[in-house]
Amino acid sequence: MIKKNFELKNSKEKIFLFHGENLGLKKEIIKNYFKININSENIYNYEENEIIKKKEILFDHLLNKSFFNEQKLITINKATDRILNIFDEFKNFKLTDLVIICISDKLDTKSKIRKFFEKHKDLVSTPFYKDDDKTLSLLSRKFFAKKGISISQEMINVLVDKSSGDRLNLTNELAKIESYTSKNKKINFEELTKLITQNENVGIFELVDFCLAGNKKKVIKILNENNYTNDDSIMITRIFLKRCLRLLDLQKHAEDIKSTDMAINSFKPPIFWKEKEGVKLQLKIWTKGNLLKLINKINNLELSIKKNSQNSLVLINDFIFSSIRN
Repeated sequence: MIKKNFELKNSKEKIFLFHGENLGLKKEIIKNYFKININSENIYNYEENEIIKKKEILFDHLLNKSFFNEQKLITINKATDRILNIFDEFKNFKLTDLVIICISDKLDTKSKIRKFFEKHKDLVSTPFYKDDDKTLSLLSRKFFAKKGISISQEMINVLVDKSSGDRLNLTNELAKIESYTSKNKKINFEELTKLITQNENVGIFELVDFCLAGNKKKVIKILNENNYTNDDSIMITRIFLKRCLRLLDLQKHAEDIKSTDMAINSFKPPIFWKEKEGVKLQLKIWTKGNLLKLINKINNLELSIKKNSQNSLVLINDFIFSSIRN
C-alpha cells in the first residue's frame, strides 16, 4: 500500500519502503516515529549488499526473539530491485517485534520493488519528495527563533538555495551557523556565505570583486581553479547583487560627504582594509546608471537560472564576461 510520510506515525505495518530524494526527511521520520521507543542495542543498520550476500541475517532476527519481547528495528540502505526476492519470501512471515525499513533513492513508477510494496496490503511504500522552498524557509525561521540568532530573510533564502530541497543539507548548514554564532548570536551576509561554502569552492567573493574591478585575468584564473557547480550559481548571483547594492550605497554616501575615501572608511558594515583599494577602483568604473542596469541584469539572470538550472553555469559565465568593464 502507499502511505504519505505524515501517515506513518503509529503505523501497525512492519515492513516499509522509503524511496525518494529527501534523505533528511527519511531520517527525521525514522528517528521520531520508529526509533523513539526502541533501545539503541535493538537497532540494526545494513547495506543491501550485506543482506543479498547473507539473507540469513533477516531470518535470524525473525527467529531470535527477545526474551522480554523488545521491539527491534532494521534499516536496509540503498535498497533496489535486487533485494526483491528476499522480501517476496519474507512477506509471508508474521512479524510482531520486528520492523524493517528499506531506504532507497528515487525510484520510478516502473521499479519492481516499488510496485511490489505498493501492491501488497501488508507492506508500505512511502515517497519522500524534495522539500519545497517554503518548507525549508519555515524550518530555518523556527530554528533561528528558537536559538535567538539574528538573521535576515535574504540570508535564509541563501540557505534554502544551498539546501537543494533536502532538509538534511539545511540541518548541516544550521549546525555550522549555531556554532559560529555561539557567542554573539549574529552573523552577516558575507560571514554566512563564506561559512556555508568553506569546504567547497573558494573564491566566489574574489570572483565577483575582480569582475566588478575589470580584472579579466584574475576572473579567468579563479574560474579555472574552482569547480563551480550548478548549485553555486544562485550563490554567485546573490553575491553580485550584494556587492552592487553596496557600491550604490557608497556612491550616495561619497556624494553626500564629498569624499570617496571617507565614505569607504566610514561604511557600515566595515570594509576590510585589504578590500578598500579594490572597492575604490570599482567606484571609478561603475556609475550609478550602469550599476542600476547591472542590478536589473542580475535579477533577470537569477530568474533565468531558476527556469533553466541545467545551463546555469553557462548563463553565469556569459554574465560574468559581459560585465567586465575597464
